[in-house]
Amino acid sequence: MLDAQSAGKVITPGNDGEPTARRPAENGEQLRARLIKATKREAARRIDAVAPLWRQINDWRDLCHMPPGEQRTAIEGRLDAINAIRAASNRLEQQLAGMTARQLAKADIADDTYWTQGAAA
Repeated sequence: MLDAQSAGKVITPGNDGEPTARRPAENGEQLRARLIKATKREAARRIDAVAPLWRQINDWRDLCHMPPGEQRTAIEGRLDAINAIRAASNRLEQQLAGMTARQLAKADIADDTYWTQGAAA
């Protein structure tokens, strides 16, 4: 319930008296703003799964002092993956900006198709 509340849901008693979490009514702009925040959180989660911040800092440091080779390729692969996530996040935010309220209501930010569409672009 605390996770639901921190995600913006309201806790109210259900028909059986047990607490339930529900999202309060939102207008289109409130929904869009919430989804953009969710996009940023999802991008951060995905980047952290590729390389936590400490790994990214070490990668940048090592990349500056390392000759080309196998280790460098692994680092560049992680950095490329992070850049792809950032690009997908930017694309998704642009898509959200053009969606109708009905489309926004159906948007699932965690859906992988949002993060892989146009990856080669």
